[in-house]
Amino acid sequence: MHATGDRTSLISSEFFADAPDDATVTRIVDELGRDRVHVLVTLRPLAKIMPSQ
Repeated sequence: MHATGDRTSLISSEFFADAPDDATVTRIVDELGRDRVHVLVTLRPLAKIMPSQ
C-alpha cells in the first residue's frame, strides 16, 4: 500500500472484523496511515454467505 504513494489503495479482508480489541484496531490503522484510512462496511444476506463458508 505504501508503494502506491498518493494513489488510492483498497485493502479488503473479513479478518479485520475479527480484531480482538481496540489496541489491535489502533495498530492496524496506524500502520496503514491514520490520515488515509476510510472504513467501508458492506453487508450480504446470510443465505449468500453460507455457501462460501
